[in-house]
Amino acid sequence: MASVRERWGIHSDEYLLLSINRIAEEKNLIAIIKQLPSVLTHIPNVKLMLAGDGPQLEELKEITAELGLEDKIIFPGFVDHDHVNEFYQAADVYVNLSTSETQGLTFIEAITNHLPVIAMKTPYLASLEETAPFGHLLDEVADFPQAVVKVHQEKDIYDKRLDELIYEVSADAFYEDLYHIYEFMIEEKTENKRSFLSRSMHLSTTFDELYKPLKWPKKYLSALNIRRKGDE
Repeated sequence: MASVRERWGIHSDEYLLLSINRIAEEKNLIAIIKQLPSVLTHIPNVKLMLAGDGPQLEELKEITAELGLEDKIIFPGFVDHDHVNEFYQAADVYVNLSTSETQGLTFIEAITNHLPVIAMKTPYLASLEETAPFGHLLDEVADFPQAVVKVHQEKDIYDKRLDELIYEVSADAFYEDLYHIYEFMIEEKTENKRSFLSRSMHLSTTFDELYKPLKWPKKYLSALNIRRKGDE
């Protein structure tokens, strides 16, 4: 069976940006397309693959044609989950400029396939970056072209960094974190005789001491609606 690159005419020396999404306005895929010419001035052999289906697909194809980028942007359509890893493994970097993503599955899929990530900065991705840098997180969409250039220049260093993150995003790590959270919740409720999940709960100043040994990634704290003293 032909590889993803062979099927879509992507040469081995071409630098492939991949985004797998529902093709819809909230994914901000237009921003990636419109900034691709700037990327091409620095990396002429770049190609962009926007995989997926959705209501904005035809509009994105029209914009691609208007910008004269038909030979640079590929729309493979819907990707069956059984084949999604083949697309990650064919790419050089995963890109996502959506401002609505929180803990997107595609980020985890990209990392587990040893793919650097360029995305808008979120609390979840920032917490992963503290474990090991795995690409480039953006404060502004306009920073995208330079981020691609930087990741392209540093591509050889990411394999080791991504290895450090594989466990962090694994199911085993999630269940371990969940166990520690429940364990601490039970202990707090027993000792303080009050609901741990109260939205108005304030943790004591010993929180920082508890945080480290329990190995809680910061990505879970916002979901628990926890506020520390002095956070108002």
